[in-house]
Amino acid sequence: MIRLASVLKHNIKSYLMAFQRCKSNKTATKPDIVIYSNQKEGFFAVISLVSICQLFFWTYLGEFAFSELRDPYASIKPAKDTNKEEINSGDNDTPRSERNQLKRASTRMRVGLATVSMVAGFSFCVIGFFYCYRSVKSLALSRGGIDVKIVTYAPFGRHRQLTVPLSSMSTLAKRNENESPIPTRIKDYSFYFLIDQKGDFLEPRLYDRTV
Repeated sequence: MIRLASVLKHNIKSYLMAFQRCKSNKTATKPDIVIYSNQKEGFFAVISLVSICQLFFWTYLGEFAFSELRDPYASIKPAKDTNKEEINSGDNDTPRSERNQLKRASTRMRVGLATVSMVAGFSFCVIGFFYCYRSVKSLALSRGGIDVKIVTYAPFGRHRQLTVPLSSMSTLAKRNENESPIPTRIKDYSFYFLIDQKGDFLEPRLYDRTV
């Protein structure tokens, strides 16, 4: 009897272990639940292109200001030989433009305008790229509802994925409160992530309860 009881106990224990193993395998293979999606690859590709164009434009403007800027308040130098001008007055040749007769602007002015232009171009480019990095493409709850997988846009059609605990994520506005993007705060990340309300809330109730 004692031997039979020990055998039964061993069999029950093995069955329980197999059941727990099967349960864990089922939960492990369970896919993530996508609760939000915003497909705007073309829009953010255009933002990336515009940011690069702004950088090149303002850089060229700074180089032009440094090398070609003239002082409009400087007096135009009179011609040295007035008799030669009178002789050539009847010719069809066009005289030299007044711009070439102006003095170049001071070094301080040229360097200042060039610096401002380059800083402006770099700032526009950084702002455009940073807007892509902080715009949410999709939200997905991992198995168990402990973590959230956040996919954001990146420049030139790329994406970036983050996995953060659900407890470290909080929104500053409710869904359907207004039409502006929802600012979302994530712990250990500077600035806010933006959830566009024009996107698709695939699981609205689950989004309201979790995020």
